[in-house]
Amino acid sequence: MTTSKRRCRTCDTLLAKDNRGELCGRCTAASTLHAPTLPPEFWAKPTIREAFESRNIGQVFRAYRQAQNPTVPQATLAVWLDLTQGRVSEVERSRRPVTDLERLERWCDALHVPRHLRWFDGTAREVHDVRNLYAGRTVDPSPAYSPHQSWAPADQPPPQPAQELDIVQVGIPRLRRALDILDLPDDGPTRSLPELAADVARMNNHRLEAR
Repeated sequence: MTTSKRRCRTCDTLLAKDNRGELCGRCTAASTLHAPTLPPEFWAKPTIREAFESRNIGQVFRAYRQAQNPTVPQATLAVWLDLTQGRVSEVERSRRPVTDLERLERWCDALHVPRHLRWFDGTAREVHDVRNLYAGRTVDPSPAYSPHQSWAPADQPPPQPAQELDIVQVGIPRLRRALDILDLPDDGPTRSLPELAADVARMNNHRLEAR
């Protein structure tokens, strides 16, 4: 008995076996550039809570994707996080959790993760009734950037000109995205300076002997 292959209803691309939706990852990502705001009940699911208790953002990514119906493809999650699909896959598979606070904060903001689940900023806590937590909760929007805003106290040098501030405001986010996308290998064991010097000496001896 043969099973008909499922195709994306938009571009007619063959769908992956684990894709239960009607769109491929690329078309799904194109249809929405931002993660949806999920209800409190979603964040109270056992699989989601276990992922956050692990304090590993890779496990959070995987649980977040698989807890939705249909499962969110890695390519779609990558668009929401402004990463590549390969980088999302690497973070999910890595045994060493990400510890950069700015990245964790930015990724959780992109997925609208509730504040009480963010273990890295000191506000995570046990919540027995998620509905009570969300009752009457308001979110203050971030203040808009103004080139005339005062950035330093009165006893400090005057702030930079508006043109220089504009360059910094644009350049820093781009640099962060570049570092996120860059696939860096895991660091090896830390060695002391004498050990490094001995290794260099041995390699130099091998080079001389090879001549």
